[in-house]
Amino acid sequence: TVILAMKAAHLHLNDPEATILFTFLTKSLRATIKALIAKFYRVYSDNDPDWKRIHIRHGWGGRSTPGVYSEACTRSNHMPLALPAARKLANGGEGPFGAICRELLRNARVAPYYDHVLIDEGQDFPDSFYKLAYTITKGERDKKSIVWAYDELQDIMNVKIRQPDELFGFDERGVPNVDLDRSGQELPPGATNDAVLSRAYRNQRDVLVSAHSLGFGVYGQIVQMLESSEHWEDVGYNVLSGPLVVGETVSVTRPDANSPISIGDTPGFPLIAWEELDSFNAEVDWVTEQIATFLSAGLNPEDILVISLDDKHAKGYLKRIGEQLALNAIASNNVIADPFNEPPFTISGKVTLSTVYRAKGNEAAVVCAVGTDAVELRSRSGRNKLFTAFTRTKAWLRVSGIGVRSRQVGKELDAARELSPQIDFTMPALEQIETIQRGFTKKQQIAHEAKKKYLEQLKAAGFSDDEIEEELKGNDVIE
Repeated sequence: TVILAMKAAHLHLNDPEATILFTFLTKSLRATIKALIAKFYRVYSDNDPDWKRIHIRHGWGGRSTPGVYSEACTRSNHMPLALPAARKLANGGEGPFGAICRELLRNARVAPYYDHVLIDEGQDFPDSFYKLAYTITKGERDKKSIVWAYDELQDIMNVKIRQPDELFGFDERGVPNVDLDRSGQELPPGATNDAVLSRAYRNQRDVLVSAHSLGFGVYGQIVQMLESSEHWEDVGYNVLSGPLVVGETVSVTRPDANSPISIGDTPGFPLIAWEELDSFNAEVDWVTEQIATFLSAGLNPEDILVISLDDKHAKGYLKRIGEQLALNAIASNNVIADPFNEPPFTISGKVTLSTVYRAKGNEAAVVCAVGTDAVELRSRSGRNKLFTAFTRTKAWLRVSGIGVRSRQVGKELDAARELSPQIDFTMPALEQIETIQRGFTKKQQIAHEAKKKYLEQLKAAGFSDDEIEEELKGNDVIE
């Protein structure tokens, strides 16, 4: 989200007349995105961005909320479909949003409108939305300016990341509309239009390692896995055990360079803590006590985020926690209290209460993840919910649940924290679990490996990180 916001500001500075779309799926992200774009734009300009040229739009939209789909319908004189009709339209295995985007493209003349399209939370959008984004972007095939970004471990909508030809489709001759090898031919030598971000600046290293461990299920039941040693390296780990061999022990470790922000335990404030409670009320009391303790130590209420992982009882959890905080003279901002509007995710002087879906893309100094007993640990979406919730924190993580169903999460957290920054596991057979594809074509892999070797040579020669960055810029190796 931060990088796409930088991209939007940069595009707007270079071409103020261009019309830019920044689209996303989590409704509570709108204010964050707008603030980030404005922040980066003001670094180089005394004025605010022209919001008539930068459109920050939810993917779907609604009666009171403009969206990519709803506005495309308006421009095409096509009646937009609401959720009930969308559900009836959906085929087997297809979501309502995917169905209405498909219906729009099939039954309306959708014209190009935007000069640049930036897609955040790409893991949660269906194929037909990508095809809609392609259609509303100006330019011929490889001249279109479309940037999409995603974190597959935040895929909690059961929409699997696909290759560009699947996302954007084929023309009448069977040629892919988007081919990264083909479009990458115009890039400078060594540059790539498909990049993996291996450094993580938000999360403390032990929190991120623990989140990856639980996201994959390595200390419980593995439900998904990266496909190769190279993929582990892409996402910021060093593989200590060599190639991944089924049935063999794999050891990976996260170096300091890829998690440059790291704090240890403060007396009375461990970085990660979990608790198994025996009742709903006891869990609410425990979370309230944790929040009060952080506030008494100097944090502001807006530095704290409570995330309910129990979808069925989320309203009850957040309502009860809000009431308990109020009894302790602590104000809260329940972002799901009004389902028809988009309240700001963060309000000064108030603790944020959210579901994992609304929390995506946002962050806080402290995250309290409640209701872990409701998470299905044998499913990919359940594991990804844990990963998404845990990685919202910039510092401290508190985890709680009721009874023995929450105990497994706590045990896995203990195992992860004990070994961190290393992760050890027995390599499963990939055909028996969900495999997270590396995504590079052979040509992209060659460019990626060449760049990696070049970086290693520079480091071996004693170059600092700043010197390496300057060297890469001078040789047009990176954008």
